[in-house]
Amino acid sequence: MGSCLVILASARSRGNTAIAVERLASRMGRRPEVADMCRMNIVPFSYGSGDCDDVARLRRAISESSSVVFATPVYWYAMSALLKTLLERLGDPSHQPPGAGTGWERSTWLIATGGDPVLPLGFEVPLIRAATAMRMHWGGTVYVRSHDGEPPQEDELRQLDGLGGEIEAPPHTGRHRVTLSHAEGVPAPASVVPHRWDR
Repeated sequence: MGSCLVILASARSRGNTAIAVERLASRMGRRPEVADMCRMNIVPFSYGSGDCDDVARLRRAISESSSVVFATPVYWYAMSALLKTLLERLGDPSHQPPGAGTGWERSTWLIATGGDPVLPLGFEVPLIRAATAMRMHWGGTVYVRSHDGEPPQEDELRQLDGLGGEIEAPPHTGRHRVTLSHAEGVPAPASVVPHRWDR
């Protein structure tokens, strides 16, 4: 099994989300593979279209990875269109890769970046449900805030320092936690324990 796969789903290859991804990568014992969707050809979901683009490469990369981190900016109070399109494509059961069975038995996390004080209400819910549908084990969310369009400050990036260890920990050790801390009023799944990485 390979290293952690980080899927950078931003419209900018060198934006604030990429800065957060680089911080995470620098704190991991084994540097993750980063798939930059901005540099890929990803077409919208269409019934019966097949994998005629780079989604096939991403399917293989997920299958060969030890874990997956989705990284997205907050665009109009939701995940990026790139990430939404990818989830629609990955969720098509008719195109699961050989050996995937009914899904990927991988742990997965989310890094989100934005300018608001907290994530929009319910931001994580579609990702948690998509991961569950693909039989991925949800690990948690880190929200990295920037101010006035500037790159994220050290106190925000510091949240990512402990995430690398969480990702590299053996699965199902009790260390993996999820946070819905920014989605007040949205009930967490029964098995989820609220958590912030910087505590």
